[in-house]
Amino acid sequence: MAAAAHPAAPPDARATGLAVRLAAMLASPFEAFPAAAAALAPLTPGELRKAAAHPALARPLGRAAGNALGLPKVVLGGETLARLADSPAHRLAALVLMEPAPAVRAAGTVLASAVVHGRVIRTTLRAERDHMRAALGDEGFEIATREAPMLHACLAGLDSPAATAEPLLGALAPAEASARLAAYGVAVLTRFAASVEPAFASLLPLRWVEEYAAPAAVPSEMQCTHIVKLLQRRMPAWSATIG
Repeated sequence: MAAAAHPAAPPDARATGLAVRLAAMLASPFEAFPAAAAALAPLTPGELRKAAAHPALARPLGRAAGNALGLPKVVLGGETLARLADSPAHRLAALVLMEPAPAVRAAGTVLASAVVHGRVIRTTLRAERDHMRAALGDEGFEIATREAPMLHACLAGLDSPAATAEPLLGALAPAEASARLAAYGVAVLTRFAASVEPAFASLLPLRWVEEYAAPAAVPSEMQCTHIVKLLQRRMPAWSATIG
């Protein structure tokens, strides 16, 4: 008697949802990729965005802009989908690529706070600590002084004083210091995402132009593991997807 066939495993809802989002982003690249708005000269960015808002023109213009940028037609093959289904790190990489800029910058602030924790906890002058708290925010300062030293000490190896010293200790206004630290955190996140999921490597420089161009270290395997744990804990809106 023939053996009964095993039913196919149901598709992973998180991986499927990320795949659908990525397909939509590539089909309509104007919001995600800054260069897309200038990809179809002689149309100006304003004219192109206005035209792309028309339902009949959105797909053909998106396809034309994607071709001009060299966006890949297929990003998520079977192996990539399997990794998204199986790996929290790969799902986080997808969020770094696709989430709205304010959310990714918030994640960048969280990561930067952990990365700079060594210099924060070594600082004893009250004025300097007050400046650091203003730059990092209350949550970031707590991460730097309490959470990271105990749970994520290895992330200090990703610190780059050339990028983080002035926001932490310089004369920048708090808002600018915070923005600079968030940008460095996003720069590290782009390296994380590119190293974890090669299928995204060509898209990340187009999505995060300035951050990807900034010097930042590539996290080690251990550091990647800690980045996932940190953001799963500190980014509640992402926790269910990271898993």
